[in-house]
Amino acid sequence: MIIIGKKEKDIISKVSLHTDLVLETLTNFKNCFLSYFEGKQEDAKQWEAKTHDSESEADDVRKELELMMFEGALMPSSRGDLLKILEAVDRVANRGESCIDELMLQRVEIPDEIKSDLRVLIDESIKSYLSLKNAVKYLFNDIERAVLECRRTEEMESKVDAVERDLVRKVYSLDIPLANKLQLRELIKNIADISDLAENASDILEISAIKRKV
Repeated sequence: MIIIGKKEKDIISKVSLHTDLVLETLTNFKNCFLSYFEGKQEDAKQWEAKTHDSESEADDVRKELELMMFEGALMPSSRGDLLKILEAVDRVANRGESCIDELMLQRVEIPDEIKSDLRVLIDESIKSYLSLKNAVKYLFNDIERAVLECRRTEEMESKVDAVERDLVRKVYSLDIPLANKLQLRELIKNIADISDLAENASDILEISAIKRKV
């Protein structure tokens, strides 16, 4: 992506802030789940509030970026691509927030037998976003590296899919009511969707990066 002038440098700074806030949202999301697993409900509520706050901040920064681009920052050919990337990245934070809402509002009962597996699923999902975050950073100055990070995001998504399948299989092997199994399956799917959305964003970013190579 060709960057020139102060406005464009401001765009880079804001994009970096946006990706940082999405990561902060996912970190808060993870901490909320861990506190919930340990029965620390008050801590979980605090992390829930922090998740909502950081997601809201990320959304505000995205809107600021949209306004900056509508006012003329970036080359016209680059604006549309970056807007699509920002919207796709923002959906990752939205999914983390919605998982928290699902957990806390429904008071999902998490069997001890799957807590460690859920931690792995959460960790691997966040790793997929970290590769996407790197791809966004390199889009501005190293197209080859950006594409490489997009491919890593795809690899991480495949790994998360495998963890998700094994975890759902384990849930259905437990001696718990069917309603609880269905509730857990939906929660697991929504957590795994974080990596799916990261991959979707990386697909958009990779196309944008390749367009700039030709």
